[in-house]
Amino acid sequence: MLFCGRRPHKREIVNITPCPLVLIPGFMLDETLWQRFQTCLPAGWPVLHGALSGGKTIRDIARHLAETLPPRFVLVGFSLGGYIARQLAADYPQRAAALVLVASSLREDTSSRWHRSSRRCKACPPPPSAA
Repeated sequence: MLFCGRRPHKREIVNITPCPLVLIPGFMLDETLWQRFQTCLPAGWPVLHGALSGGKTIRDIARHLAETLPPRFVLVGFSLGGYIARQLAADYPQRAAALVLVASSLREDTSSRWHRSSRRCKACPPPPSAA
C-alpha cells in the first residue's frame, strides 16, 4: 500500500490514511472507465477522477488538475491520461507519491512518431459494414 508521508510500522497501519488515487482516463473516455477497478480497492480508499478538460495541451490539463487536487496523491493514467499523469508528476514531483501508467508511455510523443501512427491507422481497412 502507498501512504502519504513516512512508511508506517505494522501496528500503525490502522491509523494511516492512504494517499488518494487520481484516476485519469484516456481520450474519449470518462470516469466510467475505472468503475470495475474501483471495486477492487479497499473500502474507503479515497479516489478522485481527473477529467481531460481544462486546457488544449497536456501541460494545460495537468496544471488545471493540479489546482483541484490535494497536496499529495497517487497518479494512475490510462493512455492519454498517462501522458497527463506523467506531466503532473514532472511538474509537481513533491506532490506525486507514485505514478502508474496503463497502456501509455514514458517516451515523448514526437511529431514523427505521431505521423507514423497516423499512417498506420489510415492503412487499416475499414470495418465491415453491418448489413
